[in-house]
Amino acid sequence: MTKLHRILALTLGVALIMPITPSMTHAEALQKKIEASLARQAAASVVIDAVTSGETTTWNRNTRIGVVEDVYDPSGKQVAYQVHFEDPQGQDQGYALVSAFYDEEPILMWSAGQAIDEQQAKQVAMEELQSERRSLVAPEVEDTKIVWYGGARLGIEVESSTGEEFAVDNTMRAVSITDESTNTETSSYPVPTYNAANREKWEQFEDIKFGAGDSNADSDGVTEVDPATWEPTYNRIEKYYINGVTSMKQWNYTTNQATGCTPTAGSNIVMWFAKQYPSLNPTKNQRDIVMGLRTTMKTTQNAGGEGITGPTDIDNGMQTYFRNHGVPSATSQNSTLATYDEYKKRLQEHVPVLQSYWNQPYFGNHTVTVVGFKELVRGTPTKSSKYLVVKNNWSSDTADLYVKFGSWNTNVMTYTFVKGT
Repeated sequence: MTKLHRILALTLGVALIMPITPSMTHAEALQKKIEASLARQAAASVVIDAVTSGETTTWNRNTRIGVVEDVYDPSGKQVAYQVHFEDPQGQDQGYALVSAFYDEEPILMWSAGQAIDEQQAKQVAMEELQSERRSLVAPEVEDTKIVWYGGARLGIEVESSTGEEFAVDNTMRAVSITDESTNTETSSYPVPTYNAANREKWEQFEDIKFGAGDSNADSDGVTEVDPATWEPTYNRIEKYYINGVTSMKQWNYTTNQATGCTPTAGSNIVMWFAKQYPSLNPTKNQRDIVMGLRTTMKTTQNAGGEGITGPTDIDNGMQTYFRNHGVPSATSQNSTLATYDEYKKRLQEHVPVLQSYWNQPYFGNHTVTVVGFKELVRGTPTKSSKYLVVKNNWSSDTADLYVKFGSWNTNVMTYTFVKGT
């Protein structure tokens, strides 16, 4: 039997979803459904809440969001999503049933147990049909769908090539539903009425981001999920963040030729200084800064169209760009294998820095813009968890990333300062 759980309160920060526009009628508003992408975010909140509260031993920060499937009511109307959870090896770790309506409680139920096996349900239904008909010709599956009957009752409805249908529950018991007059569960699920409180819950889920292995910071050291929400017990948090840093993404400036990570990341720092020194951004277009840095950093292209910048050209290229654009007292320097305290010192001067990795598990050979740090302190420095907060220039990473300090072997920090300021 699927076990129902009450979801704990979740605080995710500023909501990003916009309210319904005045031009939308009330009837249209009530019919408005959520997309599968938001269902994934809602399901992720289940794992975050359960792990944070210690309510589960099945899930942990390595648990990932798997397949999302449509769920129907007995009349055939899509009313929910079944979002699967899995471990890093792709093994099933349960699921959440998420409503498809903005005005309904987002999480209808969740379970750490396995969902109904659709392939097995197909086999059971076809075996039952062939047994009933005593046919020598095996029937074939025409269609299947997940059906929610309310409460904790889910089933797989299987339609055969003969036109007959069976419902298979989690005990793998098949019941014929071909004759609807004998089926008392064919009514359509009612569309929920307007509910402001439930809509606010949906808005909160917009702040949950995916990518970089979701909340898995142990395998590659990178996560979009704030580690303070899932790291083990700590005494306090030390943190610093520079607001207002741009997050330029790479693009192909010509066919199959990307701008490159280093000049793209470096343009965020130029834009930061351009607030004080407007001459650094003469065209009011950050893309022009990227192309200028490509020149001063001597960025080239490899056979795959990726931009390549040599380590010693990073600081020289940054400094040259500044001095060529009206800031002659600017100096840029590289620091090989910089310590955590060096990053803290530079960031607390309220200036972002560059970090260039070699063979980092998630980034590979890559440069990012560092805009902050977060340390979860546990009595002694060796037990603390230290993270740098970075802006990545891949279009797939739209939110800040937390990079666990020490999850790389080689790197260079590049910092820029202007003498006299």
